[in-house]
Amino acid sequence: MKSLLLLLLLFHSNLFSQNFAIANYGVVFSNTLIDDKLKLEDPDFYEHQLAKQNSADELKFVLKINKTESLFFHPKLKGSSDALKFAKSNTGGDHLIYNNLEEQILLNQFPYWGSEILLQEKLNSTPWIIENSSRTISGFVCFKAVKTFSQEEGGYSREKQIEAWFTPEIPLKFGPKGYAGLPGLIIELTENNMTFFLKELKYTDDKDLTLERPSEGIEMSKEDFADQSVKLKERAKRAIINSRG
Repeated sequence: MKSLLLLLLLFHSNLFSQNFAIANYGVVFSNTLIDDKLKLEDPDFYEHQLAKQNSADELKFVLKINKTESLFFHPKLKGSSDALKFAKSNTGGDHLIYNNLEEQILLNQFPYWGSEILLQEKLNSTPWIIENSSRTISGFVCFKAVKTFSQEEGGYSREKQIEAWFTPEIPLKFGPKGYAGLPGLIIELTENNMTFFLKELKYTDDKDLTLERPSEGIEMSKEDFADQSVKLKERAKRAIINSRG
């Protein structure tokens, strides 16, 4: 993985007394599946995956933190290539994810087959397991936490394996993609074949930094979405077929 660059811009002498911050994350894809065997068996898919991996360098994700809340999103792309759009979609860049530690909720707003969905679930419904492993990332001593859970969508169930490296030296209990609740900021997070890494952290004394809670879309629970996602997909496909006459 490329070396991490962590830039701390501080507005007060007390480094970690700040509760208001903006973190920028980059992402890289694992290249273990992009090998010579894939190139021989399916050259078109190989080129597609390679272009997606190379385009990931251009992706930037933003995490806004306001005391007990966080908002994770990807800024809108301008004039992007198909490969970059695909990489954004694969990394969840179309999702707007809000956390609230006091209310213990996670809101996830995203498009799905022509519909806008607003999922609400309990924060950390699958608990973290903190392991006895540590490593230094960008000068910070980080500790390893993991969790595994199943996610159902479109009639299929897939297992997600999450590995997070957090540092108590930055006592902000948030991280990318809605993962939160660890005793320190998540510096690096791997979700299956992609890894998010902290590139920049800016502290601010702006106590008016408000995070707009996602409010658009069909409200449903995680369980409701697992039940209804197939119907939403089939309805969208029928609408496309009917539009073609």
